[in-house]
Amino acid sequence: MNIPILNSIFSYLQGDGAVILPEIQLTLFGLGILLIGFSVDQSMENNWFWRLFFKDFSAKAAFAGVLFSGLSLWKLRGRIAGSGTLAGFHDSVVVDGFLIFFAALFLAATALVILLSAATGAVIGILMIVLKGRDRAAPMPFGAALGSSQQPRRLASFAISRE
Repeated sequence: MNIPILNSIFSYLQGDGAVILPEIQLTLFGLGILLIGFSVDQSMENNWFWRLFFKDFSAKAAFAGVLFSGLSLWKLRGRIAGSGTLAGFHDSVVVDGFLIFFAALFLAATALVILLSAATGAVIGILMIVLKGRDRAAPMPFGAALGSSQQPRRLASFAISRE
């Protein structure tokens, strides 16, 4: 089967697109997470299928994006092992050992941030249930929302105390 648009995409990924493929994959996974997370409503979250397969979807999809990006980075490492460098976009982007090392370092840091944020959310949730006596069904803010939700209260208490 000869589909022109797919042929052009595959030829791009074999040529110039190969040098930025890990970044393309992370970008597409991030956009997918944003679009799917935006389209989820309360009725979908109560569905048994959603709870079974897509609980903590954002963290799982982000970690999968890091793994796929790491796999394509590993393939790039294999391509530059023989020649030493790989250039693309009229030699404006060069893949060499330094890029492989730092890209792997940033991917490892990203994976660590994803795992630690999921663990932090779980610990805060357990503490809120145990210490504050909250119900498991009550919505609780996690992560950045937890920190930012406290800011208006702090500002309001500061304004009230100054009067």
